[in-house]
Formats: sequence, C-alpha cells, structure tokens
Amino acid sequence: MKTVRETPLRKNGKYIWPVYDTFDIFVADLQGNIVKQLTHEKGYDAEPTVSPQGDKIVFTSTRSGDLELYTMNLDGSDVQQITDELGYDGGAFFSPRWDQNYLPFVSTKNRAGHQSIQRVVSRRLGGTNRYGALYL
Repeated sequence: MKTVRETPLRKNGKYIWPVYDTFDIFVADLQGNIVKQLTHEKGYDAEPTVSPQGDKIVFTSTRSGDLELYTMNLDGSDVQQITDELGYDGGAFFSPRWDQNYLPFVSTKNRAGHQSIQRVVSRRLGGTNRYGALYL
C-alpha cells in the first residue's frame, strides 16, 4: 500500500487541504479490509459518496488536470465527468430531494481573473444547469 507523507494542515494560520496524486478509491469490507480498487488513474481520486440507491458514486478527481467531479457505477465502471470549469469542485453528495437527481457540491471558481470564494451549488445529473449558490 502506498504511503502519504505528512503535510501540515495549516500554513500561516490557513487551513490546507492536501491533494495527493496517490489517492485512489477502494471498496472495503466491514472489518476495513480492502476488497477492490475502483480507480486506477494517475492523480487524486478521493472524496467519494455513494448514492442513496447504492448504485453510483460521486467523487473528486484531478484526472483532467483540474479538481473536477465525476460519477461512476458502484463497481468502478462508466466513469462520467460532471464538471469542467477551472477551479475546485468537490465535497459532493447525492441530494435526497428532487428524485436524487441533483449533486450539491462546493465550488471555487476563478471569475474575471479573481479567485472567488467557496460556494455551495448543485447540478442536475445528466444536464449542464447549475442551480443557486450559497456563498461561504
């Protein structure tokens, strides 16, 4: 198993979220034993959440060169990119509302050359619309 070097969680008083290019997503049994590796791409594959139906996983990845959201089947097949704008998209989960077709997530985008603040937005699965923002 790969090891991750220690990274401070704060620098100059600010929180740091390490993005390790060795992170992958695995299935484990109830005793914590790894049963299967689901992702094998180079880069950060992390922050997974399983859908309430138990058939899909949403996760954050750098496989495109930027931190974007992807979905895949529970067995790791049918990986689909959900977001594609420069900036962080992550911390997603499947909404229990609206027939579970929406993904609320945290997004930090660069607008007009300025780094924007983090905001919570949602995207309809299978579509390109973003809905409402809660700025943090």
